[in-house]
Amino acid sequence: MPAHHIIILIVIWKYVCVNIPNSTLSIFDYYNKTNIRRKTATSPQVKKAFHHMDMIKKLIISMLFTLPLVASANTILPTADEVLVVKSKRKMYLIRQGAIYQEYRISLGDSPVGHKGQEGDKRTPEGRYIIDYRNPESRFHLSLHINYPSELDMQSAADNGVSPGGEIFIHGLPNGMEHKSIEFKGRDWTDGCIAITNKEITEFWTLVKDGTPIVIKP
Repeated sequence: MPAHHIIILIVIWKYVCVNIPNSTLSIFDYYNKTNIRRKTATSPQVKKAFHHMDMIKKLIISMLFTLPLVASANTILPTADEVLVVKSKRKMYLIRQGAIYQEYRISLGDSPVGHKGQEGDKRTPEGRYIIDYRNPESRFHLSLHINYPSELDMQSAADNGVSPGGEIFIHGLPNGMEHKSIEFKGRDWTDGCIAITNKEITEFWTLVKDGTPIVIKP
């Protein structure tokens, strides 16, 4: 049993031992056997027993609600070895030692299908890249840069006589738009970048270091 579970149980037990003497415990037993109802209780001792029962009930309910929160707060996620994006699923995954341990729902560019071929096509690149630097003062809430275009991307664009474009980031919402986050949820709205919520990008920022590889699949 985790230490914080034991501590809370000790607190409840101490409360019972200090506040409920043996005579009161016998009243509890009597209450259980005869099904005394609160509204018919007249003895101060019986009323006191009911009061302590209420306190114990509140302590137990509080424990049931707070233990998951405490456990969650004590969970420290590791840094990622790799980031995986699956565009068709609108999901981005953090991977460590070959196993997925965190995922995010993402928004893509306005033209999400297909590999980015040129500047202005509003497509999100596909392939293997590196998250090479970050910008804490971008026009979005935090951003991490993906090193698109690769040499292959630049060669392909040159063959087609176009610019490959660039400035592909993983970022949060536009600055000042936090209060309108619902308007961005569940739709593709970027110019080719990968977007998640401000809360998620804050976590992502701490779990993904510069130099982390990212694989973007169709």
